[in-house]
Amino acid sequence: NGWHMINKLKRNKNIWDYYQTEGKDVFKGSMARLSYVVKRVNCLKKTGKVLDIGLGDGSMLELFIKKGYECFGIDIAKRSIEKIKDKFTKLGYRVELAVCNISDIKYENNKFDIVIASEVLEHLTNKDLTNGVNEVYRCLKKDGVFVATVPAEENLQEQTIFCPDCGAKFHRWGHQQSFSISTLEDLFRGFSRTEVKRVVFPSSSMNGFGYIEHCVKRLLLANGVNITGSSFIIYAKK
Repeated sequence: NGWHMINKLKRNKNIWDYYQTEGKDVFKGSMARLSYVVKRVNCLKKTGKVLDIGLGDGSMLELFIKKGYECFGIDIAKRSIEKIKDKFTKLGYRVELAVCNISDIKYENNKFDIVIASEVLEHLTNKDLTNGVNEVYRCLKKDGVFVATVPAEENLQEQTIFCPDCGAKFHRWGHQQSFSISTLEDLFRGFSRTEVKRVVFPSSSMNGFGYIEHCVKRLLLANGVNITGSSFIIYAKK
């Protein structure tokens, strides 16, 4: 079991080493989601220190930088961190980046006003998920806010892939968790206040049919219909 877990963690790291460097075009479709999260955070706190966990290609952190936040970021993919550092240095951005994971955040207690983890928690083992939430709580200031997004009630089996070469079975994006509102509320029970909302993020293209489809999905959600491909956004206040 221990060896299986090591291989699973290594596979997840390899997935993101690839997608955040050679296969980074996959993130183009996520810009609408990232912009949505930044706008919601900006409504909660206009300024302060923000930590982005799971940087991706650095796009969301760049949005925060442009809004004047003091920005920090962590990721498990060393190559990705190096590329983002080079990019931000050339752009003249002041930002602090570190290679570490959510279950062992390399920052002191009570440091951040805002911590973000968009599409991160679903990748964690049960142990890392619990430790990660505790770590976020530890490094948040009093009244600081943790904002996270996860797929809503994902059927993990539908995205399971079988490798014909090595015989391994794995989720194509490395997801290990499927969340409901009740499991999320239980996960964040240590925070003073937690709000979980089911949302449909805007698509990367909101022209024509895409815009109509998005409006229909939002209308269905507002009337209590659970939409496939929807997400949860979590606001947890320390």
